Amino acid sequence: MSDQYNKDRDITQAEDEKDANPQHLEHEGGTLEHVLQKHLHGTGLEDRQTALELAMNADPGPNKISWRYIRLWLIVFLMCMNQGDGGFDGTLVGSINSMAQYQSYFNLGGEASTKAGVVYGIGIAGTIASFFPSYWVPDRFGRRKAMFFGNILPIIGNVLSGCAHNYPTLLAARVLGGMGFVGGAPQAYLAEISPPAWRGRIMGFYNSSYYIGQIIGTGICIPFGLSHSNMAWRIPFVLQAVPLVILMASIFTIPESPRWLYAAGRKEEAQKVLAYFHSRDNDVNSPLIQLEMQEIVAQISLDGGDKRWWDFKPLFNSRANTYRFLLGLMNMYGSQFAGNGAITNWLPALLKNAGITSTNKQRVYTFANSITSMTGAMIGTWTVDHIGRRPLMLWASGSCGVNMAIVAGLLSKINPDNPARTKAGIAFLMLHMVYFSIGWTPLQSLYPFEVISYENRQKANALRNICYIVVSAFNSFALPVILNQAPWKPYVMFLGFNVIIFTVIWIWAVETKQLSLEDLDEVFASPNPKKTSLALVREAKIMARNELAHA
Repeated sequence: MSDQYNKDRDITQAEDEKDANPQHLEHEGGTLEHVLQKHLHGTGLEDRQTALELAMNADPGPNKISWRYIRLWLIVFLMCMNQGDGGFDGTLVGSINSMAQYQSYFNLGGEASTKAGVVYGIGIAGTIASFFPSYWVPDRFGRRKAMFFGNILPIIGNVLSGCAHNYPTLLAARVLGGMGFVGGAPQAYLAEISPPAWRGRIMGFYNSSYYIGQIIGTGICIPFGLSHSNMAWRIPFVLQAVPLVILMASIFTIPESPRWLYAAGRKEEAQKVLAYFHSRDNDVNSPLIQLEMQEIVAQISLDGGDKRWWDFKPLFNSRANTYRFLLGLMNMYGSQFAGNGAITNWLPALLKNAGITSTNKQRVYTFANSITSMTGAMIGTWTVDHIGRRPLMLWASGSCGVNMAIVAGLLSKINPDNPARTKAGIAFLMLHMVYFSIGWTPLQSLYPFEVISYENRQKANALRNICYIVVSAFNSFALPVILNQAPWKPYVMFLGFNVIIFTVIWIWAVETKQLSLEDLDEVFASPNPKKTSLALVREAKIMARNELAHA
């Protein structure tokens, strides 16, 4: 890999020698040069943010037709295999659950039965069992090894699900499927290797790939569902392993995360990776690379809490760190209690309650829902860096809350003589996922990464996964009971959840758009982090605009 870095660097520097860094520094004025000389701790928040924007203007990154740019996006697509597999599982089980032969084979007792709910939710036992390795392996051995070894058990679980001959075996397979200790390695890797200017869009695209998995999972169940053979559900279960096999087979062809490399004492390798993917000239002396390395050095301790696997105190040892973790937790609960879990996992059952009794039609509607959700996710992905994080979260919780109220009214009483009302209710169910996907999907991985510091990131993600068990247990065990008793009640509950989350976001959520991770350290150290972040974003824009105008 290092030979390729050096070869590309020689070529690009020979072609672009006229644009060498000293000219950039002189051209862009005093702020950038001041920060580079003083280092991050010697400058104020506004100067640092302005310097970052000027550095990105001086070095906009690899050309969009260069191999380095193409390779970065190939890495993005590779990481999406992990997220897509999650979406594959989410709707695959729901679609298979609507197949009569699957219900009969395991004697489940109905699409919204308790036994069906256990199949959905038993994976949380695997999540609990993999708690320790899910944060320790990515920090100790690197992001790549975590993604390789952490996917072995899920692959075995997927294959075993397709081969299960009784209900206990199916449950054991589902537990294995939840025991992957990949943790937050894929999203951490992508966020740590992405250029600052593209980070929001890349992370948004990564999370949006969940819906690509949904589309594939529901799409293959439509033709398989027309068959009355048990292979109709066995083959889709096995096919779920394919994305993870592709990820494992390719993972060691890509470089390690630069932040992990620095934390492991491999500073020169970290600089080369940053320059390769972030610098137009593949130049480790680029002002952008210098600023990014300063940020990494300032933020990461070579003897930090991430080196002590038993130590969770750094998550709560200060007001700032507690605030950061709670914002990450808010992001998880806000995005999971918006109502999406009910629609993703139980859409066929919801459609049945709405009067759609044909199982094939239920699967077709589920497939259509995956496509419209993906459309919404891509809209959010390409706007997250322009609109900002707070506005998107407020939009998501507000629009989802209003939509849940409408759906509750439309589906509170199913009247066979009024099909227009039923169709309107189904349309708003799908529209709900579009609203959710625009606002929450791009931020589910991006926002926690931005607000939680490097040394706490993997442990915080592991704790968030444990807290997610509450959501999963509700969606898997409580929701089916409520759906059978009063089909409209879940929508009212989710309306209430959205109102609470909207209020929390409005009062406490900070804006992270265009702020460096070092800036966020000082944002959270301020008396009012939300107010400081909003003021900083405004001032940095003005200062950068003024400096460029006078350049």
